[in-house]
Formats: sequence, C-alpha cells, structure tokens
Amino acid sequence: MNTSDSISQILENLDIPKELADDLVKYFFKLKEDLTICDLERSSAGKFVETLVQIFQALDPTREGKYEASVTSVEHELKYIYDEGRETKTLPSDSRQAIARMARVIYSLRSKRSIIHKNGLDPTIFDLEIIYKTAQWIITEFIRLSKDITMESAREIIEEVQRPVYPFVEVILGKPLVIQNGITTEEELLLLFHNCYQSGDLLNRNEIGTALKRKSPSSVTKALKKMWQAKIIEGDKNGYRLTKLGLIQAHRIIQKLTVEKT
Repeated sequence: MNTSDSISQILENLDIPKELADDLVKYFFKLKEDLTICDLERSSAGKFVETLVQIFQALDPTREGKYEASVTSVEHELKYIYDEGRETKTLPSDSRQAIARMARVIYSLRSKRSIIHKNGLDPTIFDLEIIYKTAQWIITEFIRLSKDITMESAREIIEEVQRPVYPFVEVILGKPLVIQNGITTEEELLLLFHNCYQSGDLLNRNEIGTALKRKSPSSVTKALKKMWQAKIIEGDKNGYRLTKLGLIQAHRIIQKLTVEKT
C-alpha cells in the first residue's frame, strides 16, 4: 500500500467518508506538487480546506454523517462552528480546534493574499511554503489520532508526510552537498544558497568551495562573480546570500529540475 492509500485508510478509520478521505489526500499531494514546482496559480489550498470543512460536517453528530456538496461559508464553519465548540466524532476537542485554526491560516493566506495569482516578485512563494507546512501538520495530526496502525507504521508514514519538498541539497557531516548532477556551477550555487535562504545564514567562500569541491575552484569563482554582478547574490568576504532576484532564479531552477524528474 502506498503512502496516499495508507493515509486515506487512516482517515477512513476515523469515520471520515472514503470520498472525503481520498480528496483530502489528493489535495495534500497537489499542494506538495505546487510547492515543488513553485506554482502559485492552482487552487489546491482552497480545495484542501473546503474538504476539511466537509470532514468536520460529516463527523458532526447533528448532521448524521451528511455534508455540503459545496461549502457555502468556509470561514464561518471553521471559526464560529468547529473552532468555538461544536463537537465531532472521533476527533478530540483539542485536535478539532487546532485543525480548524490551522485550516483558517491556510484559507486566509489563500484568499486574503491572492496565493493563486503570480506577480513579478512573489512574496507569496513564502505563503505557499507556510500553507504546505501547515497542511503537513494537519495530516500528521490525523495520523497521530489513529488507533488502528502500529507505532512503527505511523512513524514511517509521518516521516514520508514530513519529508522536505526540495530534495536537491543534503547535509552530510554538517556540510551541505548539492546532490543534483548534470547542472552548471551557477545552478548548483543557486540550489546551495536557496537551501539556507530562510535561515538567513551567509555562506563564505570556504564553505562554498567545500560544498562545490567537485567543481573547479576557478569555475566557482567565475560563477560567484557573475551572480554578484547580476545582483543574484549579495555579500562580501564574510559571506554571501541570495537577493530576492536570486530567490526567483533559484525557484526557476527548482521548477525546471522538478519537471525533468517527473
């Protein structure tokens, strides 16, 4: 049984209707795909949250297993009904409230900040990353609540759910290594800098040289100079990091490589 089927079965064991279990898993993995290829135009986030609302409705004892075919008011359902006290079968109140609040975060970013639209410099890529990480937490919480699988099976599924989206950089012995072959020195640098962008860490010339030790030092120096002149990176002898322009370039190479893998 693959990961998708395993998660769907766990949801069904929590009395969630099969069609909703399958939909939630489908939209979760679509969110993962959206983030992997930096695609901000699809509506997976909204559908993921709407499916969660339908799940709350189906588990609501007052609805007798029925749910809306098309949710009329997602925010109202999440905030005023399931966040503030309406009970649900098989979901403890603390989990129900936490999931509802997490879902509201996703829905707010998707709706209020136009996550489905691209613009020239996309701060919304960070919104998409938060949306996916929040969805990871929600799916993980459902797995945690399951009583019908072994701890070892649950651990394996959670590890798969929590697996980082960008598999292009691996840290070995405390040092980053770009594990994608067949790319240029500049592309390898983009992946390397992207890996530490959110932490705000700088990479100095020695660290860069160690990470790209399979490339010739002269090619690394030449690529760094070119990237600096193009304002893709900024820094000095103390270290470099991506600019926002460089972040866009990094997302483009990630999208390109991901498409090539599929």
